[in-house]
Amino acid sequence: AAVRASDLVARSGTDEFAVLLGHLRSAHDVARVARKLAQALTEPYLVDGQEVSLTVSVGTALFPEDSTCAVALFDYAGTALAQAKGRGRGGVLAFEPGMSATARQRLQTEAALRRAIERREFVIHFQPRVELATGRVLGAEALLRWQHPERGLLDPADFMAVAEASGLIAPIGEIVLAQACAFAMQREDGTTVSVNLSPREFRGRGMVAAVQAALTASGLPARRLAVEVTEASFHGDLDAAERTLTGLRDLGVRVVLDDFGTGHSSLACLRRFPVDAIKIEGAIVRAATENAADAHLVRAIAQLGHGFGLAVIAEGVETEAQRRQAQVCGCDEAQGYLLGRPLPAEAWAEQSPA
Repeated sequence: AAVRASDLVARSGTDEFAVLLGHLRSAHDVARVARKLAQALTEPYLVDGQEVSLTVSVGTALFPEDSTCAVALFDYAGTALAQAKGRGRGGVLAFEPGMSATARQRLQTEAALRRAIERREFVIHFQPRVELATGRVLGAEALLRWQHPERGLLDPADFMAVAEASGLIAPIGEIVLAQACAFAMQREDGTTVSVNLSPREFRGRGMVAAVQAALTASGLPARRLAVEVTEASFHGDLDAAERTLTGLRDLGVRVVLDDFGTGHSSLACLRRFPVDAIKIEGAIVRAATENAADAHLVRAIAQLGHGFGLAVIAEGVETEAQRRQAQVCGCDEAQGYLLGRPLPAEAWAEQSPA
């Protein structure tokens, strides 16, 4: 209904469609139709009485400007689509020549990630979380690493965007959960462990079931597991986000709101969503030792968290001055290089936090 009778619409993949538009006057016409299609597909509709909304990404290529070859034209539109997905759901993007190399690199990374899942190339490092008043280690945050066969040990920044866009974040997240729970279960001192959930992972329908499965497989009591989510995880369907958080809390799992103070509606998150702790973003914590304004901000966040009955965690503590400032400002716990660097599970016992 959003295109002309002379245009062709075809299904080209599981959740991908191709549209062939003829008799266009300019690239502006392509963009206009693409936006019209996106708007038509994002209109809410009902399934079994439940309102459902989609997000749509669109990539376009134009004949003859981009190519005179039909196969290449189709590939270029797919390349633009992949770029649109990588920039965030809901975008419309036209092909540009420079995209080809980026697309090839993305596809290579995606293929390597699939092999990494099969070959169990992912490892987890654990960084201690310390009680500021006593220096006692309360738990650890599980941090994902990829032991790449050629490039060595990679941080999430090197591959997480591709994992998110390709949907591979779900099986990777299950690996993290399993290893984190197994690590905590091996600790006889009651150490708790926290796991970061990406926005796409959190919004997945099976999130609560995946956490339950990891707990059951490891035997770890739910109270010794925490999940860390950012405000970005709540964008879109707020009711669904609230159901997921409630489901996690019902399991007995703690919920930590990560990177607190960097979003535009952090206060609204505290009012609506059930969380147990907030973690102040590292840049804010470090800046608190540099000027009074940031110190007041950390103190205000700590007071706010305590007012809601939440634990307050300072992230990214790298110096003794930053640790003292975080404690003076009212933070309960902290983590950072000063207190302990991320280490593999087998090296955890050798670490001596300050």
